[in-house]
Amino acid sequence: MSHNQMKFTFAIHRRIAITIFCLLMTLRSFSQESNRPQEPQEPFPYIVKEVTFASKASDTITLAGSLTLPDSTGQFPVAILISGSGPQDRNEEIFKHKPFMVIADHLTKAGIAVLRFDDRGVGASTGTFANATSFDFALDVEGAIAYLRNNKSIDSDNMGLIGHSEGGLIAQIITAKDTTIKYLVSMAGPGIKGSDLMVLQNVAMVEKMGISDSLIQQLKKTLEVSYRHIDDTNLTDDQLKDSLTTALKQGPKSLIMDMQIPMIIQQITAPWYKTFLRYDPAPYLNKIQCDVLALNGDKDLQVVCEDNLDGYKKELTQLSDDQLKVIKYEGMNHLFQECETGMVMEYSSIKQTIAPQVLDDMRDWILEKVKE
Repeated sequence: MSHNQMKFTFAIHRRIAITIFCLLMTLRSFSQESNRPQEPQEPFPYIVKEVTFASKASDTITLAGSLTLPDSTGQFPVAILISGSGPQDRNEEIFKHKPFMVIADHLTKAGIAVLRFDDRGVGASTGTFANATSFDFALDVEGAIAYLRNNKSIDSDNMGLIGHSEGGLIAQIITAKDTTIKYLVSMAGPGIKGSDLMVLQNVAMVEKMGISDSLIQQLKKTLEVSYRHIDDTNLTDDQLKDSLTTALKQGPKSLIMDMQIPMIIQQITAPWYKTFLRYDPAPYLNKIQCDVLALNGDKDLQVVCEDNLDGYKKELTQLSDDQLKVIKYEGMNHLFQECETGMVMEYSSIKQTIAPQVLDDMRDWILEKVKE
């Protein structure tokens, strides 16, 4: 791929924070496959209820979602699904894949209730998505927790969180302070600082594009310097803009053109992105006392596997071997699809929504924990 085909782009993918120094790929350019064999079809062998609840951020924000319950009597353990970055519907739909619907179906068939909901400002949920940060979204999830605690069908002693990508970060924020949460499943949730993760992400992406090592190293240095400026909370807005302009102008011209720099700065200093870059999971992970299952695919280019899973192992030392389980999946991407390259352009053409092994591992681990 020639450098003339390369452009800088910032995009918050509807599932993940797509690398900001990468091939310019628009969602419209991907073929939209319609064959999704894992998508559940009616009639479902369980109960589906349409529910609403208020965010803990504000009573004026009403979140709407689907609660799936086993078709039997009694109280059930429950999992709350937390989506990744960008405005998401309750199914976390991407390229006609509906991963959260598939997860809910798989778990509910096994006797686990599941709540999934539209992000604020998406679908049937009210509120405004723009300018909200991970900490705002955590308050939305806390609203879901409060709602389920008052639901007579739910065993509130066996409530857990399943977060994908940024959703894993949000789950960390909540479980660090809410000791009543039974378990946390991180599906490629950040285990290292946001800025470090983004450097690794960008390097992994451009390596796949065949960019020369010298350009990669130049890009890496530019990112590291830029993110250090973002971390400096003593800088005024004007000082930050000037510092970032200087840093980005030192980057590889074939990837970062001067005319693009103002747009880049506007985007990476937006509230969500700045918060993500500054986020360090360590102080949150250090406080978690519940059982944790951390998952990553080894072909994940958005949340690079080895460093990320090492972060969980390093920061969750307070947990026993029985409490912490870490799984690296060979040949899987950020969506936990079995794949060839891990590149975003591949997501659409893969018919599989989530590898069955991942679904089974989550189900079996949760059932083991809620029986304890």
